[in-house]
Amino acid sequence: VPIASRRSMPDNKPARQPVIPVAEWLKKLTDSDTTNVCPLNTEPFLDLRGYLKSLPPSDDPQKVFDGLLFAVNKIITAQNVIHKMLKQQAIR
Repeated sequence: VPIASRRSMPDNKPARQPVIPVAEWLKKLTDSDTTNVCPLNTEPFLDLRGYLKSLPPSDDPQKVFDGLLFAVNKIITAQNVIHKMLKQQAIR
């Protein structure tokens, strides 16, 4: 006995996103673009230990915190950009 209640269902799949080209990864993760917020070829990523040692010593905890905060913000921003791009890549 055929199933009478079966109706054709509309295709609800999201449209496929194109694969992110290597040039897009490089554009987002290099220092060549001055509007870039997470270049991986900068000091905090290339030599984190050296970068942290180069921060000026201070008796003011706020100045020490500000220097560390800058590095942490760069790392988290880069992580978020990479995560977003990987997520887009996985959708394809």
